Amino acid sequence: MSTQQHIQEISASTGILVPPRTWRPATDYLHHLSLNGEWQFRLHPSAQIDESLPWETITLPCHWVFSSERDAQRHLLWTRGKPIYTNMQFPFALNPPHVPQNNPTGEHRRTFEVSAQVLQEIASGGRAIIRFLGAESIAQVRVNGVPVAILRGSRLMHEVDISSVIREGTNTISVIVSQWSAMSYVEDQDQWWLAGIFRDVDFYVERARSFRDVRVHGDYDPHTGACTLHIRVDCDDDGYTCRIGEREYVLRSGRWESVVVESALPWSPDAPHLYPITLTNAVDERTIRVGFRRVEVFHGDRPRILLNGKKLELRGVNRHETHPDKGRTFDPDQLRRDLTMMKRHNINAIRTAHYSHDPRFYDLADEFGFWVVCEVDLESHGFVFGDWVGNPTDSPQWRAVYEDRALRTVSRDYNHPSIIIWSLGNESGYGENLARSAALIRREDPSRPIHYEGDYDGRITDIHSRMYLPLEQIHAICSADGDVPISDVAVWGHVRQFPLINCEYAHAMGNGPGALIDYDECIDTYEQYHGGFVWEWRDHGLRTWDNGQEYFGYGGDFGERTHDSNFVMDGLVRSDDVPSPALAELKAVYAPVKLVARAEVGRLIVEVRNRFHAQRSSILTTRVYVGDTCLGVLEHDVAPGERETIVWENASVSPDVVIDLVSCRNEVAVPGNSWEEEGWEVSRVQIRPQVRPLSYPTDGSVTPASQPLVSFDGDRLSRILDLPVSDIRPSLWRAPTDNDESRGFGSFSLASPGNTWGAGLEGAPSSADVWRASGLDKMVCHEWQTDFSGDEYCGCFVREEVWASDQSPSRVNVAWHWEWGVFDDEPGVRLSVDVMPSAGWKGTWPRTGIHLAIPRPQHVSWLGYGPGEAYVDSRQAVTLGHFDADPQDLEFEYAVPQENGTRIGMRELTLNYDSYTVSLNAHPHISLPEYSDYYPSFSVHKYDEFELTAARHPYELATTEEFWHLYIDGGQHGLGSRTCGPDVYPRSAWTPRAVTITVDMKRG
Repeated sequence: MSTQQHIQEISASTGILVPPRTWRPATDYLHHLSLNGEWQFRLHPSAQIDESLPWETITLPCHWVFSSERDAQRHLLWTRGKPIYTNMQFPFALNPPHVPQNNPTGEHRRTFEVSAQVLQEIASGGRAIIRFLGAESIAQVRVNGVPVAILRGSRLMHEVDISSVIREGTNTISVIVSQWSAMSYVEDQDQWWLAGIFRDVDFYVERARSFRDVRVHGDYDPHTGACTLHIRVDCDDDGYTCRIGEREYVLRSGRWESVVVESALPWSPDAPHLYPITLTNAVDERTIRVGFRRVEVFHGDRPRILLNGKKLELRGVNRHETHPDKGRTFDPDQLRRDLTMMKRHNINAIRTAHYSHDPRFYDLADEFGFWVVCEVDLESHGFVFGDWVGNPTDSPQWRAVYEDRALRTVSRDYNHPSIIIWSLGNESGYGENLARSAALIRREDPSRPIHYEGDYDGRITDIHSRMYLPLEQIHAICSADGDVPISDVAVWGHVRQFPLINCEYAHAMGNGPGALIDYDECIDTYEQYHGGFVWEWRDHGLRTWDNGQEYFGYGGDFGERTHDSNFVMDGLVRSDDVPSPALAELKAVYAPVKLVARAEVGRLIVEVRNRFHAQRSSILTTRVYVGDTCLGVLEHDVAPGERETIVWENASVSPDVVIDLVSCRNEVAVPGNSWEEEGWEVSRVQIRPQVRPLSYPTDGSVTPASQPLVSFDGDRLSRILDLPVSDIRPSLWRAPTDNDESRGFGSFSLASPGNTWGAGLEGAPSSADVWRASGLDKMVCHEWQTDFSGDEYCGCFVREEVWASDQSPSRVNVAWHWEWGVFDDEPGVRLSVDVMPSAGWKGTWPRTGIHLAIPRPQHVSWLGYGPGEAYVDSRQAVTLGHFDADPQDLEFEYAVPQENGTRIGMRELTLNYDSYTVSLNAHPHISLPEYSDYYPSFSVHKYDEFELTAARHPYELATTEEFWHLYIDGGQHGLGSRTCGPDVYPRSAWTPRAVTITVDMKRG
């Protein structure tokens, strides 16, 4: 038996289908039976069903690759196929609607029992339904051998009416799912291709006269404060009762009814007030939570989006459904962890990339409080490689497919106040089918605006949306006098009449992104700019093993011939729920109450900017600290969207001390919200004294110490104080970050963003490729000379080196000045290193620093910026202070090993060992960056920069405890987001320059 005929058919779902409607928990229905659990299963290599294959079992919901056999250690053996990852390209030839003959097809079968009562309900006008929430990519459903439906749309809800084919007693359902179908051409969504029945399957009975569909819309009038419930109920009865609080209303079915709800409060992310309404008639009862809010979009001279009469500010993330062991199968615990972590990091908005999520996501978004852009299950990005020829978006043959997807999305999720914008899909070019979908959505729901990034001219959407828009173009669009390309004056003039969002920005792949604070400041600056959604929330790594070593795999790790490597590892959170340093940066940038402060003698002057949408700033308590001493509470009570300057007087305040302003939640916004708790830190702001850098290290008399301070091995230092050292060398290379390696967007080092509207030089090589071409990864010491005087108790050692690579005529002169003895009554060693590039170096450098191999410290403490890492364009989350950590906690393990763990502004670094301690005290120097207060940065690593560069996965790094690696850097290149976005901006770029690093080393 072959299923090929239906697989290559361009069609919406067909069969005995219930018309699209709002989602209702299956447990609400009579005779509910979950069909999750064990099914019979057999996997065919193609759509040709082989009846000779034996039946096995599978537990649904799941993607069948994750149901493979496991070895004795519970490691998946991938006996039921392997995952495939592509971003834009299809994993098969672009030839719609044809798909490969090698088309893995899963045959699922189980039985279920039907009672006489069920048949009686059907005879009385009810219906028996089986509901599928998700099956990829096409599902052919039979009940008792009778074909009842063909489901197309992997992330869409389908209800199949099986009333006419069931019988009392045992019934059999068969679902044949094929991995590839014509629908694969419009589900090319930058994620793993994973087939199977991966969402819930339920059987239930809908009684005659029950509520077939309920649509609710809670409207809030910001001018009067009135909350009005608009409701439409479809059922066979003429009327029904609606209970809201203590009041009941008798309303008519089949039409929209309106009820003013007294004393209700509006819904918003920081005050997500929900009100249960209960509908009853003779046979049914249904409770729905309603939130009251109004979305308004204005175009023309003052384009903007208002929510409840106030500017919408989206400080959001894109979120795929992805789990390292389950793929897109819903995990309620993971969802709650995700949304809790988002709230605790000041995220207020989510775009459901690039499909409607499991219905329970929206319930929790309503409860927790998120603005949601709900996206239709649609993307045909792979057609871009053929210049969009044959793209389904503009083909009449595909019109019903597009309209069905739009209708099912809006119908299922209509009732959620968290959804404020409908998105037509993602990266599918432009065409008439999208215009038809937009018109359909407006008919279904005129209360919400429509988004689609590819509608650059604003023909069918309400919002001008862009991806990875450079800062220069935001300024150009939002500034009335902004400079624009002459050839695009008319287009830009039209664009300036629309509200602007970045539906994707700040690509969080590997170490990065940079410049988050610059984008956020645009929200505060421009009324027209409403923020956007960082790409993206979570890495998509899948747990797998190599010779028993666990790791999270990405494209190519499962034997795919066509793949897009680690482009799927681009989240703020790792695959295993560990937050990246970028998430801490985002929390600081997204702070809902922003404090801009300065210190004078005896007082603080603080501007309080309240960026909450509905809460007054007094929901936070801000305490003022000098060190660990709390000086008191900075009182503020600023209305949402407003700012106020406060003068706070205290005798201990001075511009010469470090002052921390720590804001914590002092009350919950909505009682009962599970994510909220009093006392958690929302933001931290620091006021620091100005550092006065030195142009050279201070001089002083040196006298002999009472015990040896250094040891040599030939002309190389082998011990400093009690610390064995080796491989003392300059470090000009860093293990390239994903952004360093990317060439997808233009280079700012080869063309100024200011002169190219943020585009840079398009098609330019990556920063890492430029660095390699200059030989920075292959520098060796070609010449050196040394000069030694004194002995191990008091002396001086100078080593002058010339470093070069055979790939570049340019040189780097490095002068090491070691001096040891008693300085200021304390024995120690002073190192001053001068790094001086010769003429001829161009572009940027990864870093300028020094490297020492040292034994692994038991513990590390430092005075500098922390507790986390920081770089020139990503340093909002760190403050100046005393910190300590286990060495392994100073590193962050990315899916692809790369530069990480740098801490800036190092004043003092202490390496603690069992029997001794060594402290390094740094000198500020005018040659060091202002962003680090003219102090060097440091990092401690298990692997050096070359080992990290060579590895593609963490497990490839050889374990060694003999030596670790200490780096002290004069400066490093910024991070940027060039993997998919702007390069490192020139102000954050590190260029070849003379640098002096000076540290004093002493015993602890």
